[in-house]
Amino acid sequence: SLLSYFFFNDTATTEIYTEQIVGSVRCVQETDWKHCKSFINDEDFFERINQFTHQGPKSSVPRFAYINRLQKRLERFNLEQVEQYNIGLGRLLRYLQLVTDLRIKDIKLRRTYQQRLMQEREDLIEKKREQDSNKETALKEAKEQAQANEEEFNEQEWEENWLEENPPIEIPEEVVFDVDEDVEPEESQ
Repeated sequence: SLLSYFFFNDTATTEIYTEQIVGSVRCVQETDWKHCKSFINDEDFFERINQFTHQGPKSSVPRFAYINRLQKRLERFNLEQVEQYNIGLGRLLRYLQLVTDLRIKDIKLRRTYQQRLMQEREDLIEKKREQDSNKETALKEAKEQAQANEEEFNEQEWEENWLEENPPIEIPEEVVFDVDEDVEPEESQ
C-alpha cells in the first residue's frame, strides 16, 4: 500500500508527510463517513443544498441540528487535513463552515435590528407622552391667558395651530421578533 511505502522509506520528510496523512485520516475518521456518504449520494442532496438559505427565521429543527451545535462540531475538523483526505469532502466542509457562520451572523443581525426598532418605538412612545403632556400644559396656559385678557378662546383654532407647530408623532406597530428555532435559546439573544 501507499502508506507502507512511506513507512519503509527512510527519509525524514517522508516520515513527517506520512504522519500528517495518518493524522488527517484519524481526524477525518471521527465522522461516520459511511453515514455521510448515504446523504451525499442521495439524489436530492445537492438540490437541497442549493435551496438552503441562511437568511430569515427557521422553525422545527431537531436539537442535534441547532446551528451553533453544528458550528462547534465543524470546528473540530482541520480543513487542510480533510482536503488532503478528499478534496470533495474538504469543499463540502468549507461550505458548511461558511453557511453556519453566515446563519449565526444573520440571526444576530436580525436580532440587533429588531431590538433597535423596539428601542426606537419605545423612544417615540416616550416622545408622544411628553408631547401630549406639553400640549395639555400649553392648552391650560392659553385658556388662562385668554381668560385673564377677557378674550374668547377658540380651542379648535388653537389645536390647529398647535398641530402645525408640533406635528403628531406616529407610533409604529409593535415589533414582533423572529423565531429562530435552529439555534440554542441563549445563542439567539
